[in-house]
Amino acid sequence: IIYSTSFVTGDIEIYGESGSVCPDGASSSRTVTRSEIPTINGAPTITGDNMVCEGSTGVVYSITPADFDHETSYEWQIACGAGATITSATTGTTVTVSFNAPSESGNIRVRGVNACGVSGWVQLDITVNPLPTVTINTLVAGGETSCSGATVNLQAAGAATYVWSTGSTANNIDVA
Repeated sequence: IIYSTSFVTGDIEIYGESGSVCPDGASSSRTVTRSEIPTINGAPTITGDNMVCEGSTGVVYSITPADFDHETSYEWQIACGAGATITSATTGTTVTVSFNAPSESGNIRVRGVNACGVSGWVQLDITVNPLPTVTINTLVAGGETSCSGATVNLQAAGAATYVWSTGSTANNIDVA
């Protein structure tokens, strides 16, 4: 039996004919339900941070069910380097992601799924900013070693702002 594209749901019945003097056999019926392949509605967007720092954990991304038709679940994928992982179930409307090292800029995407197939992907591009590598430079001859009573000037490099263990937020500090 071939169903037309306009077929939705219906019953089909069959019975056997004896072809002889015996009466026809009992009938058998089945209800056949047609399901649709999931589709995307409009121009949906994934909700969540599109800019994160490497090392961020517990970052939540979500989609609304109204963004798809005919889906029974979802499939999520992350493509932001080996360190980026989805740490929650990947079949619901929300996922949680960790951007451990090494993570890099890429995307997260989701599609609707059912027994008949999958929809197209909905994607969010993500920029993963690396953590700064901070170094301390000494600004006097002799480096970190100084004589009693002398002052050593230390300079931070590699980040936009700094917080020293002394509480100072300056780029340079003097240690006596």
